[in-house]
Amino acid sequence: YHNLKDNTHTVIYQFDNFVGTVKIQGTLEQFPGDGDWADITDTSVGGDSSTLNNDYTLSFNGNYVWIRAAYNLQDGTIASVRYNL
Repeated sequence: YHNLKDNTHTVIYQFDNFVGTVKIQGTLEQFPGDGDWADITDTSVGGDSSTLNNDYTLSFNGNYVWIRAAYNLQDGTIASVRYNL
């Protein structure tokens, strides 16, 4: 938590024959529960029938206490999710 209004965040997804969706979620709660997370706009990749083998680099702005990746894995592998503030 950096107490700045518009921090720029970067996330890199790496997939190996991945079918499903992955997205970034954030919260302002210091001790978040299941209902405290919100999807961050324009961070979702994938779909029900797409097979992904690429790297995807996305940037987004915001101020969050916690960041996490949420996914729905149907097949394949999420090789990595790398995050940088």
